[in-house]
Amino acid sequence: MLSLILDPVIHELNDAAKLCDEKGVDHEIKWKALNFIKARDKYRNNVSSKVGPWQQSNRAHCPFPSSRLTRRGKPMMSGSLGKNGEVVTCEIDPFLEMLAKSFSDKSPHGKKINVKDGTSINTLTTLADERQQFDVVFIDADKPVYIDYFKTVIDSDMLAPGGTVVLDNAFMYGHAYRPESTNENGLAIRVTNEYINSRADLFKVLVPIRDGALIVRRMKDMFVS
Repeated sequence: MLSLILDPVIHELNDAAKLCDEKGVDHEIKWKALNFIKARDKYRNNVSSKVGPWQQSNRAHCPFPSSRLTRRGKPMMSGSLGKNGEVVTCEIDPFLEMLAKSFSDKSPHGKKINVKDGTSINTLTTLADERQQFDVVFIDADKPVYIDYFKTVIDSDMLAPGGTVVLDNAFMYGHAYRPESTNENGLAIRVTNEYINSRADLFKVLVPIRDGALIVRRMKDMFVS
């Protein structure tokens, strides 16, 4: 027998979707910001709610829109951090930044979330120039510049000792590995995957969860005697 799970957040998200329409937010952006409404997100949140060792970090950087805070991803992540932990994320749309903040403010861990205005690559570059380091970097933004995000993180020494990079959409719905695919995003992911695979100084594992997660650490951080 199926049981109905009532979540007040979903009602709020439906209201937020209507507000997006009133504000003229681009349909694709709205979909990315509010697709928590889809039942699959409830499943993903439920099966990934336990705190793993990597989540017990102090700083995490997520170069993808803060509007996805409405999916509870970063509030859940911030809740796994220590008392003084911080999640740094990016948002280019002022309205969606405000919308995301309205949800994160309802979390007891909302104060740990630091939203940076502007594009992800500009934010990453600024953080690199400031010599900032993070325990976990989760990449899920514009696919054509995935490789630039990754190179900035690794080559600018943005990973703290023992740090981890997680790249979402490593399969890109099959386009990343199908030879005949001409999908722009898929080809960009393929280039990124192949580049990471070519580096002997990196330890990498491709995890076949949902659309694929590529987990990367520096080899020197893996085997410490």
